[in-house]
Amino acid sequence: MPKIKGLLFDWDGTLVDSVWAMYLGACNVFRESGLPIPDFPVFCATCFSPYAQYYHAFGVTASGEQILEWYRAAYVAERKFFPDAIGFVKSIAARGPLFSLGGIHLGIISASNRAKIEHACREVGIVEHFHMIVGDADEKIEPIKLFCRQNGILPGEALFIGDFVSDVRDAFAAGVIPVGITRGKNTAEVLKHAGANFVIDTLEELLPLL
Repeated sequence: MPKIKGLLFDWDGTLVDSVWAMYLGACNVFRESGLPIPDFPVFCATCFSPYAQYYHAFGVTASGEQILEWYRAAYVAERKFFPDAIGFVKSIAARGPLFSLGGIHLGIISASNRAKIEHACREVGIVEHFHMIVGDADEKIEPIKLFCRQNGILPGEALFIGDFVSDVRDAFAAGVIPVGITRGKNTAEVLKHAGANFVIDTLEELLPLL
């Protein structure tokens, strides 16, 4: 494997512990629609953005506005960084000379709101370590490619770390190395099946790859 020069992260379920809350919101959408509720691994394997399209693809006929209302009724808004996330980002940033030599660049690409991502990162003192933060991304393929171009990185020199099958597929389509992260969830097999080159439980497991 070539020397890794770029690390791209998904946000929800990768850096912040929020996917279970997302699942509870999704369960309520399916419940209100009178449809079967998928189990958690199936949700992680099938969910994609734009989220209204995801629900419509699985039989929900309500409007986007109604879906959002049902989703928010059950979604728990609090999002906390995973215990290893802040320290890991700071440890990579501490390899300061690598940045000036075009070494490891960090980025976030997410369907979540960019301003909220930046605010959360600023609160814990890591926002300045990211070379790119992209939010409100309906798909991640083009932002991944843009990150590589802007930082002079070949796609094969970058890892994209995400917890959903859609993250793995978008990373593969963009030409970067897909890394699935389970965060202790029972999703390792679905991530491997989707094409993840590596499947990890925590960010520390990335260190041997760098």
